[in-house]
Amino acid sequence: MRRPAADLTQLAATLREHGHASMAVNHPVEAITSFTQALETVQRAGREHDTALILISLGEALAATGQEVRAVARLRQARTILSTGPDFYQQARAQAALGAALARYPQVATAHLEHALKIMRRLGALPEQAAILGTLGDVARDHGQPGEAIRRYRQALAILPGTHPAAGRLRSQIATLADDGRTGDRCEQPDPAVSRNSTGEDMRKETNAAVPGWDRA
Repeated sequence: MRRPAADLTQLAATLREHGHASMAVNHPVEAITSFTQALETVQRAGREHDTALILISLGEALAATGQEVRAVARLRQARTILSTGPDFYQQARAQAALGAALARYPQVATAHLEHALKIMRRLGALPEQAAILGTLGDVARDHGQPGEAIRRYRQALAILPGTHPAAGRLRSQIATLADDGRTGDRCEQPDPAVSRNSTGEDMRKETNAAVPGWDRA
């Protein structure tokens, strides 16, 4: 007997909650299982928007376990679904998650994150802006740009309340980078990671080269 769509939707919501709970305690492998089951359930129910949201969560969990190609494929699927609707907030979430998943490729990652940041700024979504700025800082830090990383972390801190859980991590990152003595005059230099003349086609080409299977995802 086929289950009603309402029952499938409720089941998917429960599985999704389990996935988020697993991510919250740093158990991404368990989260992948829950999100995969939730995805199969919403697809059976024919709920396209919910499918996109779960794809974002699944992509984030896959990225957390180093499954970059699979993560990028899921996030690209989510972005494609959301591109036909008016949910700009979730479009930005997908874009930001895609940038984070591609953090090994700073030019592409930064371009995706900057795009997501612009949308969140238009929407006035402050916590999300801070999270994206933090990720931009992480990308800069991991690719030898401590001055740019500090700038991004400070921008994020300026948005967050001092008691926010993420604020302590940001302050710690700034202190660590400053203590390393690697910033110097570079703190004031512009970020060279993203060319001001880069285009969507440039991003697509670099991503195709960097991540095998991107076009086939």
